[in-house]
Amino acid sequence: MEIKGLSPEKIRELRAKKKGSKGVYEEKLFFLLNDSDEPGVDVVESWPEAFTQINAETGKREPKLANTLYQGFVKAAEKLEVADQVDIMNREGHVFILVMSRLEEQGILDEATAATNGNGAHSDETAEADATTEA
Repeated sequence: MEIKGLSPEKIRELRAKKKGSKGVYEEKLFFLLNDSDEPGVDVVESWPEAFTQINAETGKREPKLANTLYQGFVKAAEKLEVADQVDIMNREGHVFILVMSRLEEQGILDEATAATNGNGAHSDETAEADATTEA
């Protein structure tokens, strides 16, 4: 019986993906809520090194897809039980996290906006576009 081993390149790719994502979403979200005073962030601009992956073809680091980042932060918010404190949005290939209490404190979030989009209302433009297309 013969088995085919993994190439060093494939092993590096697998290890890089594992190391890069385990707990990083929770860590960054916790930092934003507890150690930062920012009302909102663009995930990749704020933490470029944390959210990259190695392209198997080129061997270069590239940002993760916005859909992947969005899902990771939504799950992290649920796991940390803070989903009602943040608004996570996937827009134009970027993922944004807004801290609702800070928006309210700074007067950025008016009552009308709070009633429609606040309190942890997450939105993914790709899911919305798919729903519109299917209708």
